Amino acid sequence: AAFVDSGADAEFIDLKLAQQLLVPMEPLPIALLIRALDGSLLGRATHCTKPLLMSVGELHQEWLSFLVIISPQDPIILGFPWLQKHNPPVDWLKWRILDWGVHCFGH
Repeated sequence: AAFVDSGADAEFIDLKLAQQLLVPMEPLPIALLIRALDGSLLGRATHCTKPLLMSVGELHQEWLSFLVIISPQDPIILGFPWLQKHNPPVDWLKWRILDWGVHCFGH
């Protein structure tokens, strides 16, 4: 399962999960400081994944690159860029995405 975070500026994967799955990674040209909404430092990203084919059910696949961070509580985070691309309908009372949006029917 992935955590969807509208406050995140990118997509993230936990370092340990990436290592367990033998995900190919490459160094970033410069380290990125990852901050919370209140400005507090959460960590640094020094690597990103090469594009990975992410599959959800039988109807959706897409290539995504992730910034690699230490995030054991939420090992995969889909951020605002992903939400903008897909614009999925959300049930805010149940905190659930109802479907993947019209963008995904073409995949």
